[in-house]
This record gives sequence, C-alpha cells and structure tokens, in this order.
Amino acid sequence: MPIKLNSTGGGSVTLDIPATGSTFTHTFPAETGTVITTGTSSGISASALTTGRAPTSAMPAGSIIQVQQATYNTRQVYGNYDGWQVISGWSLSITPSSSSSKILLSCHFAHSTNGDTSTAFRWVRNGSYLSYGTGYDTNRDAHFKGACTNSAYWQFMVSHELLDSPATTSALTYQLYFRPYDGGRTWYFNGCSDSSGNADRAYCIATMTAKEIAQ
Repeated sequence: MPIKLNSTGGGSVTLDIPATGSTFTHTFPAETGTVITTGTSSGISASALTTGRAPTSAMPAGSIIQVQQATYNTRQVYGNYDGWQVISGWSLSITPSSSSSKILLSCHFAHSTNGDTSTAFRWVRNGSYLSYGTGYDTNRDAHFKGACTNSAYWQFMVSHELLDSPATTSALTYQLYFRPYDGGRTWYFNGCSDSSGNADRAYCIATMTAKEIAQ
C-alpha cells in the first residue's frame, strides 16, 4: 500500500512498493541529511564519500586509473651490435580497464658506450614497434636518443615519456630496444665499462612506468 506524505507547500511525496512476494528492510541513518535518487540533479558531495571508491568508469578524463612499474638494477654489456636489439630482462605489463584509456609510458636509466656516439631507443608493445606516424623509416627512426662520451667511468642518464593509445583491454607488455649510431660499438646498460665497483661507477636502478589515463 502506498504511503502519501503531504507537504505544507501543497505538494506531496508518495512512497510506493512494487509488487513482490519477498520481504526487504531499508534502514535509514539516525541523522539529518538528504536522500539521493537517480533523479537528483545536484548529485552528492565528494566529501560525503568516506568508504569505498568510485568505479573506474566514473573517473573524469585525465584521472590515473592504475600505475605499473618495472625496475632493473643489473649492469648489462652488449658488444659489437649493429641493428635494433632488445634490452633483455626488462619489460613492463599492464592491462587497461577500458579500451578508450591511454597509457603514459616513462623510463629512466643510465647508459654508456666505448666511443663518442649516440644510441637510439624505441618503445615496443607486444613485440611491435609503436608507430611514429606516417612516413617513418622502420630501420632508422627512433622514439628518443641518448648521447655518450668515450669514458670508462662516466654514465649518462636518459629519461623519456610517450603517450600510447592501445585501444584494447587485453594485456600489454612494453619493452625498450636500442641501436648504437654506428656499428661495432659496445653498449653498457645500467653501468659503464669499468666494473671495479668504485662509488663513481655504481650501477643505477632503471625504471619503466606505465600509467593508465582515463579519457
């Protein structure tokens, strides 16, 4: 049976129960407040949310949905390479919650070579190079580069960010590939040619981070 509550302003509110054979209990809090319904236009203040969390689908554009990070702290030596090679043992996986999300990639690491040269780097997703746009050279072009000076002791830091649009909710694995500017070089990842362990030649910690960004 509906219950009708009359307002002093002349209107009324009717509490009605749909036809059901079950028994339900609705407990109202013993405090002053406003009942929010699906038709409430003003919504609810975020300050009233003390437990739980908003679903990812309700997060505004630009929100960070999740963060994944992979670190690596071992020195690697690659000798006499010519062509693109993967930095082995260092990869990062993330599974987007929405196909509209973008993935903000970043990396920070130290490297060096046995000559005055530069090294090019590429982001790779699930085994395929990320696109550079139209008209790029698949053998030559890179996402970023890092220069080095011929020294047995110096290491050079490299940092880079890239916004990827994978358009999927399947698992993604990211890796970095490198290529010395000229062939026959020895390239050092997370270290330099001198591995004596002195403080000025300490190995660094490489980080690769992926942030899912709501759109």
